[in-house]
Amino acid sequence: MIIEFKVETVSLLSNLKRRYNEAIAYMQMKISDAKGFNRNFIVALLN
Repeated sequence: MIIEFKVETVSLLSNLKRRYNEAIAYMQMKISDAKGFNRNFIVALLN
C-alpha cells in the first residue's frame, strides 16, 4: 500500500515537473517571439 502510494506520488511529481518545464519553455518561446516582433516592428518603422 505504501509502496503504491510512493509510486503514484513520484509519477505525479514527475508529471508536474514536466508540465512546469513545458510551461516555462512555452513562455520563453512567446517572450522571444514578442522580442523579435518588436524588433521587426521598429526596423519596419525606421525603413
